Amino acid sequence: MQQPVVRTLQHHELKYAPTPSLPTNSYIFDADGFYTSQTLLQMKQTGDPEADALVEELYSQGGAHVESFNRAMAELHQGKDWLRSESRRSLPSAMIDFLGKGRDVGKSRGGWDEERLRNGARVHRRYSFHTTLVLQLATMPYLYAARNAMKVLVSTQRLKDDAQRRSAETAQMFFDVMHPHCFTPEGYGWRSCQKVRLLHAAVRTMILRSGCWDKEAWGVPINQQEMIGTLYGFSILVLDGLRELGAEISDADREDFYYRWQAVGEWLGIQPKFISTNIATATKNQARMEEQQFGESPEGQVLIESWMEALQGMAPLERMKPYASAAIECMVGPKVSRFLGLQSTPDELATTRKVLRQLGPPDRWLRPSGWGRKAFDVGMHSLLMVLFVKERGLQRPSFALPVRKR
Repeated sequence: MQQPVVRTLQHHELKYAPTPSLPTNSYIFDADGFYTSQTLLQMKQTGDPEADALVEELYSQGGAHVESFNRAMAELHQGKDWLRSESRRSLPSAMIDFLGKGRDVGKSRGGWDEERLRNGARVHRRYSFHTTLVLQLATMPYLYAARNAMKVLVSTQRLKDDAQRRSAETAQMFFDVMHPHCFTPEGYGWRSCQKVRLLHAAVRTMILRSGCWDKEAWGVPINQQEMIGTLYGFSILVLDGLRELGAEISDADREDFYYRWQAVGEWLGIQPKFISTNIATATKNQARMEEQQFGESPEGQVLIESWMEALQGMAPLERMKPYASAAIECMVGPKVSRFLGLQSTPDELATTRKVLRQLGPPDRWLRPSGWGRKAFDVGMHSLLMVLFVKERGLQRPSFALPVRKR
């Protein structure tokens, strides 16, 4: 029987991963590379202090200032254009300084290794269609099993009321940060990360102001633990999903894909000291957090129902719609499926597994460097973009801050 993408991570065999090199932050990780109990507690009670302070100040000035800020942010499609715009003058100097950060990411400037960043993007480009399939069927459902994190989405109504909009926003950010020119001033990636980071800060501010959030029990909304879990879902879990679909990705390429997401994680407000330095250590630490965070919850089951409705709406053929639940179960496995209240028949699961394998990449019958494979990759990427624009429309997601206070 084919194994699911998401297993109980405690027993996950990492045959493809190198032996982990333990970080030097001994007060954050123990001798085996696990987060310490104190670290997990600190992460649970920590949001994004820099972005939180900026958004708190913005909200304290009233709704009109938030609306003005959103108009300015709407012009943040490309850094070069925005730097010449008049709207930036309406922003506080601290916000302008914040939005000016993050451009220098090259190794020559003391930042990230540019070649590894480029190679990480090439991995996505090679499998862009199948990466999107994994995001829809594995990553998003997997994250819905995180009980406290899902309380945020339910409280803001962002997924329950409009799953397709959130799907488009998630896919747009993923495409932006995987674009080859993401890290240049003209790229969308770093701006999308900044917008998402500020949006998360706004959600934290509004939820904590509502008086309905049990910070002691649930931690800070969208805390460092939850952001690390999301980083894992977009990086390593995607790699696992591609492998299950038949992708043959080298260890070096896997690490470079994760390396790129380490850089993206910092842009999204994750503190670097909490980010594991390689796949083996990251998987080990996600297993530790999964033990604490995952389980059955009414919020997770409400959200997965909304998500399945969105997937059924995107299905190209009517007869494929009933198999949305089975496709998710095949990808996330029985444990997470149970948390989410999913239960398909054995026949539905068997049929869906066959279809998923048939939809996999052509790694076994097309040479990676051959012209046929390159043409296939370009064609699948173009098809993906056409389907994405059809669902999303020509308007990019704004990631605007909510104006109404909760």
